[in-house]
Amino acid sequence: MSITLTIDKNKKFDVVAIGAWTVFDHIAKIERYPNDGDTIEIIDGNLEDVFFGDCSLNVAAVASTLGSKVAVASVVGSDFRTSGYEQHLLDLGVDVSGIHVVEDAKSGHSYIFFDDDGRGFCLSLRAASLVQNEVEPPRHILEDCSVAVINEAFSSYVLSSARAAKSAGAVIFSNGMLGTAEPEALDEFLQLVDVMIINEAEFKVLCEVKGVSAESIFAHSNLQAVIVTQGSRGSTVLDVKGGTFIPAVPPRRVVDTTGAGDSFTGGVVSAVVRGLPLVEAVQIGASVSSIVIEEWGCQTNIPTWQQAVERSNQHRVQI
Repeated sequence: MSITLTIDKNKKFDVVAIGAWTVFDHIAKIERYPNDGDTIEIIDGNLEDVFFGDCSLNVAAVASTLGSKVAVASVVGSDFRTSGYEQHLLDLGVDVSGIHVVEDAKSGHSYIFFDDDGRGFCLSLRAASLVQNEVEPPRHILEDCSVAVINEAFSSYVLSSARAAKSAGAVIFSNGMLGTAEPEALDEFLQLVDVMIINEAEFKVLCEVKGVSAESIFAHSNLQAVIVTQGSRGSTVLDVKGGTFIPAVPPRRVVDTTGAGDSFTGGVVSAVVRGLPLVEAVQIGASVSSIVIEEWGCQTNIPTWQQAVERSNQHRVQI
């Protein structure tokens, strides 16, 4: 399989990350995945610790650290500034002019729990992101990007943003649970998105919602490819002709897997804008993810491009 996406390099931004959910993460490892009515002990992590998070902001932070020119389209509360998060992104080189700050609201928090088997769940208090559909997307950002990555929530704000980016010639990636979009919006998302990055459980849900098989999703969309992530096993890149499996890159240790998906996506899109074929981009994404999960939080251990390539080369498998 050799899929090389056509990228318009004559844009101000290589990547624009779109979406608004929660901004801050609280992360803990639990003794085991709970059953109904269980009391479960936290065995590592401290819920009082606050990490910078959010899918779109995670993708932006990773892609910028890897050397891409990055901007964000999102909706946050006023504590985005007072917490130091805004300055953190600026220090990473991310353009934050497309982030709408709701001055009389706070940003959302997510409480993330996982066990030794990688199973987990998240409790989210969304706060400021709930008003995103009342906000006008930043067209000056969206119409000047090579690649746009849409993230949760898959709202009308995100849909309008994707339309604007697509109409200006951007390649559209989706990151995460696209199947949670409203049915009519999902149909349009599937016409706008070029490459979908989604884990295998989420992909199963999406196919069930659409009433299609994994193989026939291309007949019901304009997708060029679907990247199905499979945790520690690796990823499968699907196109209309079939699939190619790419093994995972092993980390030196596993501390916190919550940043795995967003860091993988940030790595993939950064490789794509550099001109790498999609399968090679997935290998870079796997390398980035393997480094990020060695520490707590998605944005605390982001590698440079050189570091990501070096680890990828150490574990490269001929595809």
